[in-house]
Amino acid sequence: MKIRILLLATMMLTACGTKFAKQEATSDEVQPTDSTTINKQKNMEKVINDSNYQEIISQNALCVIDFSAAWCGPCRRIAPIIEELAAEYDGRIEICKCDVDESEELAGKYGVRNIPFVVFLKNGEKVDHVVGAAPKATFVEKCEALLK
Repeated sequence: MKIRILLLATMMLTACGTKFAKQEATSDEVQPTDSTTINKQKNMEKVINDSNYQEIISQNALCVIDFSAAWCGPCRRIAPIIEELAAEYDGRIEICKCDVDESEELAGKYGVRNIPFVVFLKNGEKVDHVVGAAPKATFVEKCEALLK
């Protein structure tokens, strides 16, 4: 009976995308961190919403907005890519995240119907977008085109 319950629980967790792996840490695996490492790991993208949208757009000629939600699997899949882009394009393109559940007006302004939905803006005007989870190369290509 216990085996059936454990098997069923494992199957349910796997179906939800949760993976468990037993990892044993050894002293060889522990690496020291310094303040620069910690700073690089922080989210560099700005949070944009209905109330601060105008301010952010007016201050930045080039902007990328990632429309997503916490409950969205594909959104969570591209989140590390968006964070990397924020670090790589820091000072050149403002990378922002917008929670569609909290900023319905802003999502409506750009016609967001599916998420993730990433919008590329130049001087406040939409010039391109990506719908769905895409590889990093796609986002890099769009950002490079935005810089030209």
